[in-house]
Amino acid sequence: MLAGCATAATARSAPKPAPDPVNLLLDQADAAFDQDQLTTPADQNAFDLYQRALELSPGNSRALTGISNIVEQYLSWAIGNTQRGNHRRARHYASKAQNIDPEHPSIEAVFRMINDREDAITRAFPWTR
Repeated sequence: MLAGCATAATARSAPKPAPDPVNLLLDQADAAFDQDQLTTPADQNAFDLYQRALELSPGNSRALTGISNIVEQYLSWAIGNTQRGNHRRARHYASKAQNIDPEHPSIEAVFRMINDREDAITRAFPWTR
């Protein structure tokens, strides 16, 4: 009976294994994403943390999905700013998305939408002197 007690006590005091560094980075990246720290502050943003996870675990699906989500978030912000008429800010967010993934299939369409909205305003309010 005492042997069973000793085993339980030993199990409780046994050192826990070190946490997996990739999962720690991914958890930190997810938290940074949730706080809209997508590419800032330097070295402690979601993009950098996902990249560091990929260095340790190339092809990691969670890191790749996280980076894709960053691009999608920037494009969403670009679209929202375009709809509100803030084209300069929209272009800024679309450029951030493009810097992360220049091949993303929606980037060209978002830039075209921004340009079309700017052109529509110019046509609606022609400059006269």
